[in-house]
Amino acid sequence: MRRNFVAWMPFAGMVLHQQSQRPVEIEGADNAAPRGDGWTARLSGNKRGLAALSFAESKVVPIPLETIVVPLMVGHPRRALRIALVVWMGCLVGAALFYGVGLLLADPVVHPVLNAVDLDDDFQKISDDLSGE
Repeated sequence: MRRNFVAWMPFAGMVLHQQSQRPVEIEGADNAAPRGDGWTARLSGNKRGLAALSFAESKVVPIPLETIVVPLMVGHPRRALRIALVVWMGCLVGAALFYGVGLLLADPVVHPVLNAVDLDDDFQKISDDLSGE
């Protein structure tokens, strides 16, 4: 026995009936995207949260931040420039911090590990190739 079920599409204010594959208008439904005090509205107004997400995304978080930022900017166009600037600043601070950590840990940690696994010659060759020497 095959069940009929209805798939809701609240963003369009329509219902798609699975068997007939035809859209059906819902009476009284607004076709605009629902706005309110959802998590996207709270996140788009939270500068520290966006900066922390972009800071962490620069090295730690495996999920690209664009999957969150682009829908935020589309959903809140008045805040789009502020969202972009906050995310950009967070990425710059995160990149600068992790560059500094790598620079500080290169001699005491990275080079001894490369010597232990016998990759110091390869590292030097790649470094020379990148520097143009």
